[in-house]
Amino acid sequence: MIKNQKFAMPMFNPWVPERLRPWIYVLFALFFQLSGGIYFSSMQQMMGATSLMREDVQFVGMCGVVGVNMPFPFLFRYKLRFTNQQLLINAALVIAVCNVLCLYVTWLPALCVISYIAGFFKLCGTFECFSNIRLWLSPKQDFGIFLPSMYIIILGAMPGSNWIAQQLTIAFDSWQMMHWLMVGLMLIVGLVIYTCT
Repeated sequence: MIKNQKFAMPMFNPWVPERLRPWIYVLFALFFQLSGGIYFSSMQQMMGATSLMREDVQFVGMCGVVGVNMPFPFLFRYKLRFTNQQLLINAALVIAVCNVLCLYVTWLPALCVISYIAGFFKLCGTFECFSNIRLWLSPKQDFGIFLPSMYIIILGAMPGSNWIAQQLTIAFDSWQMMHWLMVGLMLIVGLVIYTCT
């Protein structure tokens, strides 16, 4: 950012308030970090419903962790090739589809692939959100400010998603509720990005 230039997010439509714009991306980064292929806190219920063993469900979850680590070599290439709107809408829709598929697919290899894809697009969406608000968080490009801010959301979402999944499972007596919540949140992300950018 050029010195004395005001931070701006020109991808937004003019009617979206400027002060609200970066906060929308912070919220969406949180939504992406809450998402996943499966949720470990509802593992017991998922095992009972799908007849999978504990090791199977843990392996599916670890495929999601591997998926989160795989896009790093491609992230800047994606950012230069696709628009902000394309990247965020596609990431949100792919994660929504993966969450729906996790509800109905019980074949272990397919679940592993679905969880991997969900993890891959989880990082793509998170990276796109943070890369657009980096200069808002730290206009002087001080990574001592930017990285802790980013880690607060990322590390806060890890136990947060499991806690939310556990509470929804208890409240609705269904391990599937967290998946439906994430489908709804990802559709909201896609709709807001489509209409506001």
